[in-house]
Amino acid sequence: FLETFPASTAKAEVLCTLSETMIQEQLFTKVAALADKYFDFSPTKNLMMLKLAELFCKNSLKLNQYDEAENYFEFIIKNSEDREIIGQAMLWKAEIAYNRKDYNKALVQYADIYKMYPNLKDKSLFRIAQTQISMDNYKEALITLEKLIKNSPNNDIEPSQLFIYATVLEKLGEYKQAVNMYLKYALDNAQKTDAELAYYQAASLSLTLGDTMDAIKYFNTLIDNYPQSPEVEMAYYKLVYAYLSIQSYDMATNYANILSKNYPNSEVTIQASFWLSDYYQKNKQYNEAIRKLDSIINSSQDASSLAEAYYKKAYDYYLSGDLDKAQESI
Repeated sequence: FLETFPASTAKAEVLCTLSETMIQEQLFTKVAALADKYFDFSPTKNLMMLKLAELFCKNSLKLNQYDEAENYFEFIIKNSEDREIIGQAMLWKAEIAYNRKDYNKALVQYADIYKMYPNLKDKSLFRIAQTQISMDNYKEALITLEKLIKNSPNNDIEPSQLFIYATVLEKLGEYKQAVNMYLKYALDNAQKTDAELAYYQAASLSLTLGDTMDAIKYFNTLIDNYPQSPEVEMAYYKLVYAYLSIQSYDMATNYANILSKNYPNSEVTIQASFWLSDYYQKNKQYNEAIRKLDSIINSSQDASSLAEAYYKKAYDYYLSGDLDKAQESI
């Protein structure tokens, strides 16, 4: 149709339908070729041409062709009479600057959108905060997020402004406040995927603060409520450390055994086994220490871990007075 009727008034509609179909099939390079061949940047108020420009610019983003995408967005901004569409195009232009790591330019563009388009205030302010974070301007990001939370506490922006606020507090070393914010987010958003990470972060920071019993509680909440979470493995690992730090060795052993059962070849399982072997050695329980080291030797494929396990095993035999087995292990 496009070849046979190049001047048809249905050309833009056909291009839109064809482009949408090709994008659905992820034929992004072919869509780009279609754009190069047929798209005319001449001024127009034709809504179908503006829709086509939007399709082509998003396709260019799929190919990381930022210059081409900017040209299409600029076309929309200049020709559209719909403020909402213009605002979205300006937001996309700012996103391009951000993706190019031109953060100062992105900040200016997000600030312009914040001033000009009330319906995009929350989104643009959030992106200002994220840009400030990318520039390591955590204090400025904190102020921006506080403004956003105050003005729009219940917006549906993802990732959550509360979660990002907690991460910024953590970056600034405000661990107590960060723990409280992570917990607030987790309690208020129990069904969201970030809730499990929020519990993990709250627990880990509590451990850093020396609030060991709180850390244990939050790790167990994570394990009980989100058993399929990728954070569970590290939660078990840190529970071993937490119980060792308060000299609750039976509980430390219990969680180390869970690690060994559920994650037998994991690096953290191996490290937890080393911790327990050191504990047994200090208490002159050499057979138990050696048993833990044997579990590492039998499961690990890592040369440095194996070397360390054999060395520690030899030393345990030496301390127990069995010099022949010490020599054999060396």
